[in-house]
Amino acid sequence: MEILTGLTSNKTGEGMEKREERRVHNRKDCQITVKLITDKREDLIENGITNISAHGLFVKTFAPLPIGTKLGVEFDIPEANKVISCKGKVMWGYKADPLRGGRDVPGMGIKTENLNQQDMSLISRFVNNSN
Repeated sequence: MEILTGLTSNKTGEGMEKREERRVHNRKDCQITVKLITDKREDLIENGITNISAHGLFVKTFAPLPIGTKLGVEFDIPEANKVISCKGKVMWGYKADPLRGGRDVPGMGIKTENLNQQDMSLISRFVNNSN
């Protein structure tokens, strides 16, 4: 099972947090517009994807969907001229919390499902390109 839970937090002293990276796959910070499609609605979020891997993505939003929500996901990989369309599942989410001082970006982690090999390779090349 792939771990997409991102960072875990351990308290270490007076209000300081030590964070442990738990991601398995390489990710790339980005700003990609994404369309999210559920049974009830369709949302286009400009620059919504803020990081991506071949197995998941983070969508910045003040209204994350409930954990376990299944949805359709559509986005373009920069310079690839191809719309990638796949299914996804919300694995975790953060709502804006003013008590946390803005340390966590509100949004949700989505595990991609049913990507074909060509699209997975395209995303992997994008992630591993240092430009």
